[in-house]
Amino acid sequence: MKKKRDKKGFLFGFVGALVKFIFPYKIVFKSAVPESGALLACANHISYIDPFFIREAIGRKVFFMAKKEIFRFKILDFFARRNGVIPVDRGGRDLEAVKRSLTVLKNGDVIGIFPSGTRAFKNPDAKYHDGAAVFAEKTGALVVPIHIASKNGRVRPFLRSIVTVGEAFPIEKGTDRAEGTAMIMKAVTALGEEK
Repeated sequence: MKKKRDKKGFLFGFVGALVKFIFPYKIVFKSAVPESGALLACANHISYIDPFFIREAIGRKVFFMAKKEIFRFKILDFFARRNGVIPVDRGGRDLEAVKRSLTVLKNGDVIGIFPSGTRAFKNPDAKYHDGAAVFAEKTGALVVPIHIASKNGRVRPFLRSIVTVGEAFPIEKGTDRAEGTAMIMKAVTALGEEK
């Protein structure tokens, strides 16, 4: 299967170039990112810039799940819908968001997820939600762990961030969701502990 080209929309193209200048970053690959097939890019969350880091690290179009509140603003709604953002109702089980995400993965594409569900500085002790593990177990999509680091845990203008990409791994069929979530959390955290 040929690698799917990353056809960047306006938001991740034009604005992405600006982001690179204002928020410099270095990507460190501990392992090559699979060029085809369904992937779940799972990363820690420290800023609103994180999706740009992930998209550059993966090198393919990435569909992100984001809280539905951002779609209330027309300009964000316009850009989000044209760049593969899937709205999620965090107040309950959003079956529509789940179905859309499963379809993305079954089509062999990439979903970007921040399992903590919130930025670290807002809730340093946030536990990982089990959605990513469930998606991986049900679809066979590989998990690509990504760790984003910046001084004092905050992404700042003109301060370089380090984006570390780990080896993709599966969540085997029948794996308990808590166990799968722990595997993802451990893989992401380990990348941040490596020197």
